[in-house]
Formats: sequence, C-alpha cells, structure tokens
Amino acid sequence: MSIPACVIGRQIRVKGTVYGEMPMVVAGEVEGTLQSKAPLVVETTGSVKAQIQCGEILIRGEIAGDVEASEQIQLVRGSRVIGDLHAPEILMEEGAQFQGRVEMDFEVPPLEELK
Repeated sequence: MSIPACVIGRQIRVKGTVYGEMPMVVAGEVEGTLQSKAPLVVETTGSVKAQIQCGEILIRGEIAGDVEASEQIQLVRGSRVIGDLHAPEILMEEGAQFQGRVEMDFEVPPLEELK
C-alpha cells in the first residue's frame, strides 16, 4: 500500500516551517523552511522561497533558496532554481534554469593517487 502525498495545492500559500515524514507535493506557494525525510515534488505551478532539506526532490517549478537532499535532486526542463544544491546525485535536464553552486558528496582520492 503506497502512502498518499501531502499536497499544498495551487490556491494555498504557506509561510513558516513545513515539516513532514511523508511525501509532499507543492503546487502552491511555500515561504520559510521546508523539511521532509520523504520525497518532495515542486510542481510547475509551485513556487518555493525556502531553505529545503529532504530525502529527494523533483523540481518542475521555481525555487529560491538552498536545497539539500540526502539522495537526489532533479531539475527538469522548465524548472528554475536560484540557490545552492547539495546532494550525492544531481540531475539537470536541458532547459532547466539554475543559478548557484553545486556540491555533491562523494570521496575524491588525494591528488597523489590520481597520477
């Protein structure tokens, strides 16, 4: 049995801290802080001005703020992000707009070992 997502609909505006342990879908507006251990989807109508921490995130809409995911961040065509991305895996489709820094978690061998 799959767990239904918590949906912040098109006509909804949330200011403050949003925290959850179940999947979330943002089709409206969120401003503040957004935290979820489960997957997060920002739909094409979604607008997020927040610091985000989640398990994984699929971005179809707009985000202004830093995004940290423990698994994956995915920006699809038409999405727009202004802020830093931090995750072990970051996927960006052609046509996604991004301004910020990218930091990925993985072990890099010392330079001496690369020679």
